[in-house]
Amino acid sequence: MMSEDFLESFGFGPSACFDLQKFTISGHGLGGLTSVMASEGDQTIFRACLSHDAAVSFYNEEVKNNTIRLNVPTQTIHSTGFVNGM
Repeated sequence: MMSEDFLESFGFGPSACFDLQKFTISGHGLGGLTSVMASEGDQTIFRACLSHDAAVSFYNEEVKNNTIRLNVPTQTIHSTGFVNGM
């Protein structure tokens, strides 16, 4: 469990909490792919997605055919030299 001192060091007061209506998912590599996959379908949990260098080689056909249906605002970031970028 986090101490109040730890939370206060980041500017949060003792009543810090999560707003479950504004959850965002993010990830890098396989985590980036997971965040994209989690953003598909009926969305009742995530409100946005941030994907960095998503390992989309596992999702090749969906990317080529433009059949990925994201249902939340999504930002993808890809490094210049990343081979499996979207």
